[in-house]
Amino acid sequence: MTAAGGLSARYEIWSVAAKAYVSVPWVDTGEYADIPSLALTPLRPVIGYGPDMFRYAYSLQGDTERPTISWHGHNFVVHTAIELGLLGVFAYAAMAMATAWALVRMLLAARRGEVSPWMGYVLFGLIGVFAGRLLDQMVGKSQVSDLTQAWIMAGVVLAMVRMPASEWLQPLVEWVSEGASNASDTAGQRGKSKGSRKSTNAPGVQGSLPPLRMALVGVIGLATLVFWWQAVLVNVSATFLAGQAISASNAGQYRTAGDRVQDSVRRSPSSTFSRTMLVQALLQASRSDDDARERLAKLKEALRLINEAIDRNPLDYRAWIIAAEITLDIASLDQTSAAAAVDTAETAAALLPGLRPPAEQLGMALLAAGEYERALEMVRSSRDLAAFTDPKDYILSFIESQALQHLGNTDEAYAIALMLSEFSALQGFGTPDEIYANAVLLSESGRPGAPTLEEALVGGRR
Repeated sequence: MTAAGGLSARYEIWSVAAKAYVSVPWVDTGEYADIPSLALTPLRPVIGYGPDMFRYAYSLQGDTERPTISWHGHNFVVHTAIELGLLGVFAYAAMAMATAWALVRMLLAARRGEVSPWMGYVLFGLIGVFAGRLLDQMVGKSQVSDLTQAWIMAGVVLAMVRMPASEWLQPLVEWVSEGASNASDTAGQRGKSKGSRKSTNAPGVQGSLPPLRMALVGVIGLATLVFWWQAVLVNVSATFLAGQAISASNAGQYRTAGDRVQDSVRRSPSSTFSRTMLVQALLQASRSDDDARERLAKLKEALRLINEAIDRNPLDYRAWIIAAEITLDIASLDQTSAAAAVDTAETAAALLPGLRPPAEQLGMALLAAGEYERALEMVRSSRDLAAFTDPKDYILSFIESQALQHLGNTDEAYAIALMLSEFSALQGFGTPDEIYANAVLLSESGRPGAPTLEEALVGGRR
């Protein structure tokens, strides 16, 4: 879930991030024991939440205007302020100023003729590159600065091509000549005492490295290769296997999808993405299984795997949303699991207070648990939340009608059911089947003037 582009979207992102920076939102860990506590809360504006924590701080603040979650601040200062605090902003600012001062000094030296002209072209190119990156980091529009840098570097290369090689190689020739001269003087002095030992090589241009250095280079190279293999190549290959699992799952080949994801998990056991894909495959397979026992077994295995992802990162709101979905399916088969479904959905909603889908999951779980008054309270408090799958409140209306019906308010429930039956043609937009089932059920309530089953399915009473 990422925010769309455009400066207007960035203003909203910056506004929400600024609120998070000032208020330092966090989940009540006394109520939600699975979420770790946040220490040194008053100091967070100074030291930040920590690396890779922007998305969680942003989601905890909540943005009721946009049904999305931004993973980046789209502004280097804003992003750094959340993750590293004021100290991090000052540190990066100091590094930027030091780099700029170094470039200015080198540019002045080039103007005084202390270095070859080609170095001036390189310096101009570097200044353009840093200026472009600064522009990018302020608004997150990398295509602007990347294009600028590409043209600047192309210009530097063309300028260097037109310069004679003797000119831009001159500093290197002078350095080698000076080094060889110094080496000859040193060798001559040593030759007075040890005539058999004569050096003919310039410093830094020796024919071979000492064995210890060669061994050190070999160890570092091997360690780098192993690290790259484990941290990059294995995860990339696991992602390709997960992609194959997605394709198989979309084609309805759930067994093949499960096998591919298991291969992906074995390839990269630490990959949360692969585990999540296996969970999704099990969830879809369970919904296509007619055997209640087999379906429950798949759901419990999916819940075990997603709980492993939650254990690795208790703030992973995506894993909590999936867990809430799984526990709700389990509750539909085993009523004793309804309370667990409510607890899981409450945690997911607490991590995403600005979005409606987690609140809707909580409402469904409350219905399953028979907590109808709480379900109605959730509906009333969630209508102003940002929504993208339920823009017309269809799901909230279904939850409301079910709760009202169980509480004995059949008149209100019936009116909502008639309204929902009008939208039976919108199933392709993501409205759940339960809405139609509810509309049809209430349309057959035996009330005078109630629509027939056929009328409810084709559009209800006009």
